[in-house]
Amino acid sequence: MKRLVVFLLLILLPVVAALSFSQSRSFIFDSLGRFEKDKPEITLEGVPASVGRSGFKLAAKASDAGAGITHIAIEMRDGDKVTPLGEWKSDGSAKLGNAMAEAEITEAMLEELSSDVVELRVTASDRAFISNGEEKLAQVKVDLKKPYLSVIPDQQNVTQGGAGMVLFEAGDDSQFTSFVRIGEMKFPAHPLRAGDTRQFAALFAVPRLFDSAVDAAEVVVRDVAGNETARRFPLRVKKVNWPEDSITLSKNFVEDKIISYLAPEYYESLENTSAVKSDERKAMRARLRSEDEASYISSFRDVNEKYRRALGVKLVEISASSDPEFLWDSSFAKPMKGAITGRFGEERDYHYQSQIAGYSLHEGLDIASLQGAAVYSTNKGKVLYAGSLGIYGNAVVVDHGRGLSTLYGHLSRIDCNVGDVVDTTTQIAASGATGLAGGDHLHFEMRIAGVPVTPYEWLDYQWIEDHVLAKLKPVEGQING
Repeated sequence: MKRLVVFLLLILLPVVAALSFSQSRSFIFDSLGRFEKDKPEITLEGVPASVGRSGFKLAAKASDAGAGITHIAIEMRDGDKVTPLGEWKSDGSAKLGNAMAEAEITEAMLEELSSDVVELRVTASDRAFISNGEEKLAQVKVDLKKPYLSVIPDQQNVTQGGAGMVLFEAGDDSQFTSFVRIGEMKFPAHPLRAGDTRQFAALFAVPRLFDSAVDAAEVVVRDVAGNETARRFPLRVKKVNWPEDSITLSKNFVEDKIISYLAPEYYESLENTSAVKSDERKAMRARLRSEDEASYISSFRDVNEKYRRALGVKLVEISASSDPEFLWDSSFAKPMKGAITGRFGEERDYHYQSQIAGYSLHEGLDIASLQGAAVYSTNKGKVLYAGSLGIYGNAVVVDHGRGLSTLYGHLSRIDCNVGDVVDTTTQIAASGATGLAGGDHLHFEMRIAGVPVTPYEWLDYQWIEDHVLAKLKPVEGQING
């Protein structure tokens, strides 16, 4: 080895002499690095424990701080058959300490396998004078069998903005998840009763603007390998003529609620995210320092539209921890005494000075009574959230099980804590005017998997009997029989 080093140095010295100092320095360090004996390091990304018909894409990354990477190869082995999947080669123009090769395993490849295991082999070599090589092996279990799914026949008669429930049987040799998909929204299913591994039920919401000609309604079962079985179910949706309302915003309201409070709060929430570019955040901040009409309207729209959407996403996340069992019983009660001043589904337009300032869809009921009126839980449940919640102000979210929750907003005071078990006799808060509220009242919502639905249905026990309890009775009889 020493003789080889001396020989190579004798060859390199004339080359170095012809280069500038900086070029010589770089050339020497690079050449010395190519005498190293360390093997490259290989890491695999995107390789699952099991794979189904959807296949998968993987990336093989190799690193070598000394000589640099020159070649990466990915191949699949099935007995004696070797199939090249992906390759990366250096063009030799420069030293690269890190490199990556990519490959894809398709359904067609999986169907041709003679076993139920994908065997992967990745090799990498560096550009040392005596090349160092490394390999990494991986195995992936193959499961091409789709889960079993049978939807229990039942005509779903629902209204826009309303709720429904579908029952089905499902099974698979491996673990699986199941849900109802309405358009692009997903509603998790739960065992029909504790410990049941065969029969499931899912509450779902029908969007306020649901269009059966465009939006599919189906039950989906997906196993750990990614195999998916979907079945559509009959869904008859009754259209609703939604009420309209027009609201005039005063300058004091915009300054007190938007400029001084909600807009800064929203912009602050964006500081540590990549959802909004830095120059856009600067523009948002600049609007707060301006008192012209256009800036006030822009800030209001940021709160009324963008912040509202962000909070909707947060409510979906909150509801994800819903109990798999129904926690409620009997009928749902009106949470506060008083008159209903805002209806579910209202199409609201807002005016400031002479301009249209924005639009929104009202996602609950507004109930007005005496200032600081007592607010009670509408039914049995467990508190999932209690605290400040943007446009809702001080708010409480109560879980009633299987994805069903209630929200109480604009509260002046919160009298409960996360984890508390509550019922219709539990005072959880007092009404107020926090958040985007123009006066003291309670904003009350019902949501399924975080999606708002009309509270009127759940406040009607006959509706619950017809659309929820009646569906469960015959199936429970089959189980017990």
